[in-house]
Amino acid sequence: MEGFKLHLWDKGIADGGRDYFSNKGGAYEEFSAVCSRIKESIRADQIKGGMAGIYNPSITQRLNGLVEKQETSIHIEQPLFGDGV
Repeated sequence: MEGFKLHLWDKGIADGGRDYFSNKGGAYEEFSAVCSRIKESIRADQIKGGMAGIYNPSITQRLNGLVEKQETSIHIEQPLFGDGV
């Protein structure tokens, strides 16, 4: 997304499209569908690229709020009657 915003900035679109994506003051309502489509396309590319190993999966997971959950359990057993001393 940041790369896309930089591209817009380089093309002379003020604020790198920030106002369009935030719909500042409701002034860009007609662009909201296009902005949503752009965001979803970027997200889908990141997820697919991470799964295929094209992009670093750890980075794409963090960028898209995806978390790999791991459960760790520690069981400590204590003898019932001491250690026999």
